[in-house]
Amino acid sequence: IIYVFGTTSSFGAGNEDWVLIRLEPDGSGASAQTYGDADEQDASAIARFADDTLIIAGQTTTQGDGDVAFAFVDASGTLSTPTAIGGAGTDAGLALETENDTFTLLASTTSFGAGGSDAWVIKGGRDGAISSQRALGQSGDDRLVSIRSNWALGTTTIGSDTQMWLVGLAIG
Repeated sequence: IIYVFGTTSSFGAGNEDWVLIRLEPDGSGASAQTYGDADEQDASAIARFADDTLIIAGQTTTQGDGDVAFAFVDASGTLSTPTAIGGAGTDAGLALETENDTFTLLASTTSFGAGGSDAWVIKGGRDGAISSQRALGQSGDDRLVSIRSNWALGTTTIGSDTQMWLVGLAIG
């Protein structure tokens, strides 16, 4: 099965909603399901656990300026209640990775960190509970857009469009 995750304002519950499109490998059997409310839900990342449960992430304006939002979708397409986390600034989920029953979500934040826009690494479990989080950056804007972990070594590589950071974070 192929999953495509994005944002739509053509149909759904409100202004912009998450849309999850499911396709068979040959492109047949397309089906689309939207998730959202009257506010904006911007899509940015999707990852799959070994049992085909998906985690999807992005940003929601349901609670204000913009918070990181993530949710789980089971194999039948049922969405868990989305979790929104953030602070007084603007926060958005950007990239996801899964390993066993945990996920790592890379986000941008103006709510936490050293100033400007910083990277925000959030680790959590299949139950949606956050196990650790850390803002990374300096006084200016630090825009990071991709993440790749080596779970055996306990390192996480975070990349931007101009540089790559190798960050040793405790994984667990």
